[in-house]
Amino acid sequence: MKPSEYLHRMRDLFSNAQTRRNAVLYLLLSFLIILVIPLFIFERSLKNSLDSHKQKYKELIALGSDYRSLKEKVDSSQNKAAVSGNTGVAKTVNDIAASLGIKRKIKSIKGVSSRQLKGNISEETIEVYIEKVTMNELLNLFYKIETAPVVLSIKKTNIKKSFEKPDLLDVTLNLSIFNLTQETRQ
Repeated sequence: MKPSEYLHRMRDLFSNAQTRRNAVLYLLLSFLIILVIPLFIFERSLKNSLDSHKQKYKELIALGSDYRSLKEKVDSSQNKAAVSGNTGVAKTVNDIAASLGIKRKIKSIKGVSSRQLKGNISEETIEVYIEKVTMNELLNLFYKIETAPVVLSIKKTNIKKSFEKPDLLDVTLNLSIFNLTQETRQ
Protein backbone atom coordinates (compact mmCIF):
# COMPACT_ATOMS: atom_id res chain seq x y z
CA MET A 1 0.00 0.00 0.00
CA LYS A 2 1.36 3.36 -1.05
CA PRO A 3 1.48 6.25 1.40
CA SER A 4 -0.92 8.27 -0.71
CA GLU A 5 -3.51 5.47 -0.58
CA TYR A 6 -3.04 5.20 3.17
CA LEU A 7 -3.59 8.94 3.62
CA HIS A 8 -6.66 8.79 1.33
CA ARG A 9 -8.20 6.02 3.51
CA MET A 10 -7.48 8.01 6.64
CA ARG A 11 -9.23 11.05 5.18
CA ASP A 12 -12.24 8.93 4.28
CA LEU A 13 -12.28 7.51 7.77
CA PHE A 14 -12.33 10.95 9.39
CA SER A 15 -14.73 12.55 6.86
CA ASN A 16 -17.78 10.76 8.23
CA ALA A 17 -18.81 11.76 11.80
CA GLN A 18 -19.72 8.20 12.87
CA THR A 19 -16.51 6.65 11.55
CA ARG A 20 -14.53 9.62 12.93
CA ARG A 21 -15.89 8.95 16.41
CA ASN A 22 -15.08 5.23 16.13
CA ALA A 23 -11.60 5.98 14.81
CA VAL A 24 -10.90 8.38 17.68
CA LEU A 25 -12.12 5.78 20.18
CA TYR A 26 -9.91 3.11 18.56
CA LEU A 27 -6.92 5.42 18.60
CA LEU A 28 -7.60 6.38 22.21
CA LEU A 29 -8.03 2.73 23.18
CA SER A 30 -4.83 1.76 21.35
CA PHE A 31 -2.95 4.61 23.05
CA LEU A 32 -4.20 3.52 26.49
CA ILE A 33 -3.28 -0.11 25.84
CA ILE A 34 0.18 0.96 24.74
CA LEU A 35 0.58 2.92 28.00
CA VAL A 36 -1.21 0.64 30.46
CA ILE A 37 0.48 -2.69 29.65
CA PRO A 38 4.03 -1.36 30.21
CA LEU A 39 2.84 0.38 33.38
CA PHE A 40 1.50 -2.91 34.76
CA ILE A 41 4.78 -4.62 33.90
CA PHE A 42 6.73 -1.77 35.49
CA GLU A 43 4.54 -1.91 38.61
CA ARG A 44 5.12 -5.66 38.96
CA SER A 45 8.87 -5.27 38.64
CA LEU A 46 8.80 -2.49 41.25
CA LYS A 47 6.85 -4.73 43.65
CA ASN A 48 9.39 -7.53 43.16
CA SER A 49 12.21 -5.08 43.71
CA LEU A 50 10.52 -3.73 46.83
CA ASP A 51 10.07 -7.26 48.21
CA SER A 52 13.74 -8.08 47.64
CA HIS A 53 14.79 -4.80 49.28
CA LYS A 54 12.53 -5.51 52.28
CA GLN A 55 14.16 -8.94 52.63
CA LYS A 56 17.64 -7.41 52.45
CA TYR A 57 16.59 -4.80 55.01
CA LYS A 58 15.44 -7.52 57.43
CA GLU A 59 18.75 -9.35 56.96
CA LEU A 60 20.68 -6.14 57.59
CA ILE A 61 18.69 -5.47 60.77
CA ALA A 62 19.50 -8.99 62.00
CA LEU A 63 23.18 -8.55 61.11
CA GLY A 64 23.20 -5.17 62.84
CA SER A 65 21.88 -6.64 66.08
CA ASP A 66 24.40 -9.51 65.85
CA TYR A 67 27.17 -6.98 65.26
CA ARG A 68 26.09 -4.87 68.24
CA SER A 69 26.05 -7.86 70.59
CA LEU A 70 29.45 -9.08 69.38
CA LYS A 71 30.87 -5.56 69.63
CA GLU A 72 29.64 -5.30 73.23
CA LYS A 73 31.34 -8.60 74.04
CA VAL A 74 34.60 -7.51 72.38
CA ASP A 75 34.52 -4.14 74.13
CA SER A 76 33.84 -5.85 77.45
CA SER A 77 36.77 -8.22 76.91
CA GLN A 78 39.05 -5.34 75.94
CA ASN A 79 38.00 -3.38 79.02
CA LYS A 80 38.57 -6.42 81.22
CA ALA A 81 41.99 -6.96 79.64
CA ALA A 82 42.91 -3.32 80.23
CA VAL A 83 41.79 -3.49 83.88
CA SER A 84 43.56 -6.76 84.65
CA GLY A 85 46.99 -5.41 83.71
CA ASN A 86 48.62 -5.48 87.13
CA THR A 87 46.14 -7.65 89.00
CA GLY A 88 47.09 -11.16 90.07
CA VAL A 89 44.65 -14.02 90.10
CA ALA A 90 45.09 -14.66 93.85
CA LYS A 91 44.26 -11.04 94.68
CA THR A 92 41.26 -11.16 92.37
CA VAL A 93 39.96 -14.35 94.00
CA ASN A 94 40.44 -12.85 97.47
CA ASP A 95 38.52 -9.73 96.42
CA ILE A 96 35.66 -11.79 95.00
CA ALA A 97 35.53 -14.03 98.10
CA ALA A 98 35.57 -10.99 100.39
CA SER A 99 32.67 -9.42 98.49
CA LEU A 100 30.66 -12.64 98.91
CA GLY A 101 31.64 -13.13 102.56
CA ILE A 102 33.33 -16.51 102.00
CA LYS A 103 36.96 -15.41 102.37
CA ARG A 104 37.30 -17.40 105.63
CA LYS A 105 36.15 -20.56 103.80
CA ILE A 106 39.12 -20.44 101.40
CA LYS A 107 41.59 -22.92 102.85
CA SER A 108 44.38 -22.70 100.28
CA ILE A 109 45.50 -20.86 97.17
CA LYS A 110 48.35 -22.51 95.28
CA GLY A 111 50.10 -21.09 92.25
CA VAL A 112 50.04 -23.71 89.51
CA SER A 113 51.64 -22.03 86.51
CA SER A 114 52.43 -18.82 84.78
CA ARG A 115 53.13 -18.73 81.07
CA GLN A 116 53.50 -16.36 78.16
CA LEU A 117 50.93 -16.91 75.44
CA LYS A 118 50.85 -15.68 71.87
CA GLY A 119 51.80 -12.02 71.52
CA ASN A 120 51.89 -10.03 74.75
CA ILE A 121 49.32 -12.07 76.65
CA SER A 122 50.31 -13.89 79.81
CA GLU A 123 48.31 -16.48 81.74
CA GLU A 124 48.58 -17.04 85.48
CA THR A 125 46.86 -20.16 86.89
CA ILE A 126 46.12 -21.01 90.52
CA GLU A 127 44.32 -23.74 92.41
CA VAL A 128 41.82 -22.60 95.06
CA TYR A 129 40.43 -24.96 97.71
CA ILE A 130 37.22 -23.82 99.42
CA GLU A 131 35.56 -25.78 102.25
CA LYS A 132 31.96 -25.92 103.45
CA VAL A 133 30.20 -23.62 101.00
CA THR A 134 26.51 -23.79 100.22
CA MET A 135 25.24 -24.27 96.68
CA ASN A 136 24.02 -20.65 96.69
CA GLU A 137 27.45 -19.36 97.70
CA LEU A 138 29.05 -21.48 94.97
CA LEU A 139 26.64 -20.12 92.34
CA ASN A 140 27.32 -16.57 93.51
CA LEU A 141 31.06 -17.27 93.28
CA PHE A 142 30.71 -18.55 89.70
CA TYR A 143 28.63 -15.51 88.79
CA LYS A 144 31.20 -13.13 90.30
CA ILE A 145 34.01 -14.90 88.44
CA GLU A 146 32.08 -14.60 85.19
CA THR A 147 31.28 -10.92 85.67
CA ALA A 148 34.61 -9.93 87.20
CA PRO A 149 36.20 -6.81 85.70
CA VAL A 150 39.18 -8.93 84.60
CA VAL A 151 39.60 -11.77 82.11
CA LEU A 152 39.20 -14.64 84.56
CA SER A 153 38.60 -18.21 83.40
CA ILE A 154 37.64 -21.39 85.26
CA LYS A 155 39.83 -24.18 83.91
CA LYS A 156 38.70 -27.03 86.15
CA THR A 157 36.23 -27.55 88.98
CA ASN A 158 36.02 -30.43 91.45
CA ILE A 159 32.99 -30.48 93.80
CA LYS A 160 32.57 -32.93 96.67
CA LYS A 161 30.12 -33.17 99.55
CA SER A 162 31.54 -32.23 102.92
CA PHE A 163 32.01 -35.09 105.39
CA GLU A 164 30.67 -33.09 108.34
CA LYS A 165 27.51 -31.76 106.65
CA PRO A 166 26.32 -33.37 103.39
CA ASP A 167 24.46 -30.20 102.37
CA LEU A 168 27.77 -28.26 102.26
CA LEU A 169 30.35 -28.60 99.50
CA ASP A 170 34.13 -28.73 99.27
CA VAL A 171 35.25 -27.15 96.01
CA THR A 172 38.59 -27.13 94.19
CA LEU A 173 38.87 -24.58 91.36
CA ASN A 174 41.63 -24.08 88.83
CA LEU A 175 41.42 -20.42 87.77
CA SER A 176 43.41 -18.47 85.20
CA ILE A 177 43.75 -14.77 84.66
CA PHE A 178 44.90 -13.35 81.34
CA ASN A 179 46.98 -10.15 81.37
CA LEU A 180 48.21 -7.89 78.60
CA THR A 181 51.68 -6.44 78.82
CA GLN A 182 52.29 -2.71 78.34
CA GLU A 183 53.04 -2.85 74.58
CA THR A 184 49.48 -3.90 73.59
CA ARG A 185 47.65 -1.49 75.90
CA GLN A 186 49.09 1.67 74.42
